[in-house]
Amino acid sequence: MNFMIFGEKELEEYVQSGAELSSHLISIGNPKKYFGRKNPNQSLNPLFRGRFKEVLRLSFWDLDNVGQLGHMKPAVIPEIKDVHKVIEFYNKTKAAASGYFVHCTRGVSRSTAVALGLLYLDSGSERTACARLKRIRPQAVPLPRIVEFYDKALGSSLLPFASEMREESLREMQKTFFQEIDELIEEL
Repeated sequence: MNFMIFGEKELEEYVQSGAELSSHLISIGNPKKYFGRKNPNQSLNPLFRGRFKEVLRLSFWDLDNVGQLGHMKPAVIPEIKDVHKVIEFYNKTKAAASGYFVHCTRGVSRSTAVALGLLYLDSGSERTACARLKRIRPQAVPLPRIVEFYDKALGSSLLPFASEMREESLREMQKTFFQEIDELIEEL
């Protein structure tokens, strides 16, 4: 089964390139842009409409708890029901699916956490799912709240693997950031 993870702009470019698309899309947006959970399909990126056999739309902020929201409204963070929707979508569509594309705004946190659960459902192994995620999206920083919900719903132990992956990616980002700062200072 083919799995790919994108930021929204990356997926737009991929679609416009004429490359072959997987049959199914999980599209994760911010509640402010996508008007929340009541009708999450109403604001699917127009470029993606009609390109996939089936689409699951999810809408929540890229945060683990409402205390991190500050003044952001609506106050919507991932809930276990979102993970159940993904599991149901996968179970309902896997026999007919050529693959799954998963996207969020940047393709780093929400989408990688959702994809990790899909990869686990596909392989049945935490280690295999995490290794595949790392190959597919090396910069993955899976949102812990979503991964915890998969562990509760599936009886898996993905969180320790995802936490290790998250820490490794954050260390790489930090190292790159400081190298870029050092290069800028050197140029000055």
